[in-house]
Amino acid sequence: MASTKRVVQLGVGIAISAVFLWFAFRDVAFADVWASMRSASPMGLLAVGVAGLLGIVSRGQRWVPLFRKGTGVTVGNAFAAQAIGFAGNTVLPFRAGEPLKAYALAQRTQQPFTKVLATVFLERMFDLLGVGAALVLAMMLVPIPESAGDQVGGAVRLLSVVAAVNVAGVVAFVFLRQRMMRVIDAIVDRLPRVVGQPLHTTVHAFVDGLDALGDARQLLRAIVLTAWVWVTLAMPFALMSMALGFGSTYGASAWHVGVVSVAIVAVFVMIPAAPGFVGTYQAGCIVALSIFGVPREEALAFSLLVHFLSLAPVTVIGLILAFRQGVMGRRHTQKDS
Repeated sequence: MASTKRVVQLGVGIAISAVFLWFAFRDVAFADVWASMRSASPMGLLAVGVAGLLGIVSRGQRWVPLFRKGTGVTVGNAFAAQAIGFAGNTVLPFRAGEPLKAYALAQRTQQPFTKVLATVFLERMFDLLGVGAALVLAMMLVPIPESAGDQVGGAVRLLSVVAAVNVAGVVAFVFLRQRMMRVIDAIVDRLPRVVGQPLHTTVHAFVDGLDALGDARQLLRAIVLTAWVWVTLAMPFALMSMALGFGSTYGASAWHVGVVSVAIVAVFVMIPAAPGFVGTYQAGCIVALSIFGVPREEALAFSLLVHFLSLAPVTVIGLILAFRQGVMGRRHTQKDS
């Protein structure tokens, strides 16, 4: 039954990607797309690839303060785990890179898997705040066409609600932790021992992974580094707009393109799709660049180049690290969790 459900989910994801690819490629002159790709500055393309790696480094930097001090989590092993997770999301379905990177870091630092997985949840919470902030900044920087204004405004409102719920839950945990754990323990203790004991261990390990939230200095550091993460995520888009000369052709500021693109693409890639965000990434770029008056052919060329250059180097590095560490294809044991 579970395998059937997985197959259905994968099929739906591929179908969604196909729909977005149809949207991205429809009514375009492929000769113009190829001409636009060939016109890109080679040094600009190299800079985009380097910026893609910097985005993973910044995520590694942001991950460190989500752990208590003395856990052995460094920027180096956090970067390695992030690269492995990114590679997993690129080649595996169901966003499998998220638990995979938690497992990779747990293996590297001898931390309980469930505890590390809790910090991945915190990463997602900070990223939701980052997407919302990027969308608000994008709306402040450039005039959003009426045709897209309602959609962008709706996305901001939706993300604000989701982020508010997450923040409220975290705040409740920080200030009401003991009371909440007593309630959870009382519920778990009523379960049969064969179920309750491992569940009790798992829940407490997960909660221990949220301990960094109780340290105001660590929390502030994570917030500041989240801003840095989103600056580095905007860089490949900004650099690609420079490589393709959008500033001189369309009067588009590189950083405006970067902020608007990263905000809108981030919303699009939240939609379940095939591995590697195929289709949703391209559609997000086309929608973002339409705000600056960039034709579909050039926007598609932009999306294909920035997607490949941001994805390929990190994926190669992540796969090499994954196979060297032996995390691909392994099953988690009870010791891992």
